[in-house]
Amino acid sequence: AARSWLLQVKSGTDPQAPVVHILGPTVAAFFTDQYLPYIKSYKRSWETDDSMMRNHLLPKLGHKHMGAISPPDVAVFVEQMRSEGYAPGTCNRALVLLRYGFTLAVRWKVAGVEGNPVTEVKNLRDDSKIERFLSNEQMVSLMAAVRGSESEMLQHIVLFLLYTGARKREVLDAVWSDVDWENKSWRIP
Repeated sequence: AARSWLLQVKSGTDPQAPVVHILGPTVAAFFTDQYLPYIKSYKRSWETDDSMMRNHLLPKLGHKHMGAISPPDVAVFVEQMRSEGYAPGTCNRALVLLRYGFTLAVRWKVAGVEGNPVTEVKNLRDDSKIERFLSNEQMVSLMAAVRGSESEMLQHIVLFLLYTGARKREVLDAVWSDVDWENKSWRIP
């Protein structure tokens, strides 16, 4: 053992340095030791990423070394999620997380990670956008509750939102120059 260490030192290698696998860290090691601490430093919704990692990425890909993952591996991962009944939006969020993790690994020059295999896999088509409308009974109930509010303006605000179908943020960002009084219309920028 002593001769081995001496040879390593003579060749410029630190014999006590941790051994780095040629294919880089496992997905589990990278995401828990590097990705998660990094996103915790700036991302308010890091718990969502943590949950997605623990529930989807790590059970299926955690044991693989990052340098060994190929685009077909990613496609199989997505298909496994779909076959387990997950919605396209959930699968896409897992893809976004995995894609960003690989992007960081490449940017940080993590040993063994030469590229991002996730860039070769497209997000699933997500037609699950749900449009929801209030029934007449729900609208009557809502307006009764709003009229009971201490705020005099609340009923006008809620009526405006209901009549236009606008989003709260669109209404809050509205300016008078967006209103066309002649044509009785409001252009939402």
